[in-house]
Amino acid sequence: MNSKLALSMSVASAALLAALSPAQAGAYISLFGGWNSTQDVKGRSGNGLITSQLVTTVTHTTTGLGTDTHVFTFDFAGAGTFNNSGAKAEDGFVLGAAVGGDLSHWFKGLRGEFEVSLRRNNLGAASALAQASDTDTDTDSFSDGTISHSCALTPLGPLTVNSGPPNCVADINGSGTRTFQATLATSAGAASSSGNVRTFALMANAWYDFDFGSSFKPYVGVGVGYATNEIQHGLVFNGSKGGFAWQAGGGVNYPITDKTSIGVGYRYMDAGDVTLTRFNTVFGQLKDTYDVQHHSVLVNVNFSLGK
Repeated sequence: MNSKLALSMSVASAALLAALSPAQAGAYISLFGGWNSTQDVKGRSGNGLITSQLVTTVTHTTTGLGTDTHVFTFDFAGAGTFNNSGAKAEDGFVLGAAVGGDLSHWFKGLRGEFEVSLRRNNLGAASALAQASDTDTDTDSFSDGTISHSCALTPLGPLTVNSGPPNCVADINGSGTRTFQATLATSAGAASSSGNVRTFALMANAWYDFDFGSSFKPYVGVGVGYATNEIQHGLVFNGSKGGFAWQAGGGVNYPITDKTSIGVGYRYMDAGDVTLTRFNTVFGQLKDTYDVQHHSVLVNVNFSLGK
C-alpha cells in the first residue's frame, strides 16, 4: 500500500476514534466485505513512425592497390503498426472498515464515518505487438576490385554478389559510383497470462438512515476522499496514480443484539484515472488513460460503542 495513503488512513481513523466517546450515542465500528466489479482495460491499436540510423563500413580492395575503408550511413523513418489487446476484468473483492457516529444533532437521521477499503480485481490475459520497417540506400565511388561489406547491406547493380554470409563480398565490376541498400525491419511483442487492478481508498461518508418504525433500517448516502490505484500486467501495461475519489450507495441494516447489527449494501465508486504505459519497443512508450470505476455488493457487521 502507498505509504502516504496508509499514514493518512491511520491518522484519520485515530482522530475519529478519539473524537467519539464510547458513551456517545450512535458511535460505532463497521467491518465489511464482498464482491467487486471493475472496468475492462480497453485495447488499443494505431500507427506510428520508427526512426533509426544504421552506420556501417565496407572495405574496398582494388586489385594490386591495397585497401580503402568507406563509411555508409542509412537513415530510417518508416511507418509501423501497434496493437494492444487490452484485458478483461474478472470478479474481485472489497474489504474495509469504518468508524462513525450519530450526527442527528445536525440533521435527524444523519450519521458520518471515515472508511478505509481495498478493492482488487484480476485482469485476464493480454498481449501487445509492434512492427515497423523501412528501406534506405547510400552510395560511394569505387575503383575496380572487390568490397567486403556488412551482411546487413545488399549490393545493387552494377555491383554483383561475390559471396554471401557469413563473409559478404561484392564485385565492383569497373570503377564508378556504387550503391548499397539496407532494410530495417523490427517487431516486438509481449504477453501476460494475468494482471490485476487494486484500489486503496480513504473516504469520508455521510449516510441518511430512514426510520419506518421497523427493525430494518434502510440508508443512502455519498462519500468523498482519496484513492490510490495500481494496475499491473507484466510488460504489456502498467500504471499507478492517486487522487480524488467519490462514491454513492445504500443498503439496509438489521439489529441482531443490543450492540450488533448486520446489513447488506451497494457502492458505486469513481476512483479517478490511471495513466497506463503500454509496452512498445518500436515506437517508444505509448500512454493511455484508464478510468477506474467500481461496483460493489457488500455484507457488513456493525458494533455499537455506546452504552
